[in-house]
Amino acid sequence: MALPSVAFFLLSGHRCRSSNGWTYRVAFNVARRKRRRRSFEATFASRHRVEPVPGPAGELWQLVRELPERQRVASAFRHMAGMTEAEVG
Repeated sequence: MALPSVAFFLLSGHRCRSSNGWTYRVAFNVARRKRRRRSFEATFASRHRVEPVPGPAGELWQLVRELPERQRVASAFRHMAGMTEAEVG
C-alpha cells in the first residue's frame, strides 16, 4: 500500500527530511481512509435495505446436481448469469 506512495514521493522531487514523520503521515492517512470507508458503508447500509432473494426450490437444484458437469455449467451460465444461448455455446 505504501510502496506507490514512496515512489510518487521520491519521483516528485521531494526530499525526505524525516522518514519517521513521513511514515506516520502515511499510516495516519491509511487509517483515516479506512475509517471513512467504514462510516460510508454503514451509512449506505442503513439507507438501502437489501431484501434477501429467495433461492430456487430444493427439488430443482437436486435435478441440476444430477446433470453432467458440462450441462450444469451451461445451465448456470444461461439462467443464473443471464447469458444468451449463443454466448454459452
